[in-house]
Amino acid sequence: MTGKWNLKIKTPMNTQTPVIDVVVEGDVLTGTLTDSNGTVAITDGKVGDKVTFKAPLKTPFGVMDFDFTLEVNGDELSGKAKIKMGTMAVTGVRA
Repeated sequence: MTGKWNLKIKTPMNTQTPVIDVVVEGDVLTGTLTDSNGTVAITDGKVGDKVTFKAPLKTPFGVMDFDFTLEVNGDELSGKAKIKMGTMAVTGVRA
């Protein structure tokens, strides 16, 4: 999982394409997420059967905490990002 990943998040308005740059040490994931609004730190990152982390992202409704739950399969990942208003599909490939 360590490295850069190009994500696609299908939001109700459009598809967002952030990039995550992560490091895994044991079962802890740290790193950053960069989108058109800038770069934010990933928090609460954990690696187990699934990869989970949080990132505070700017939206048209203000800054919201996105809770990511992803499954990694080789150089691809898939899963979901959850916010207060619902859940969005996430896919990604290693950069």
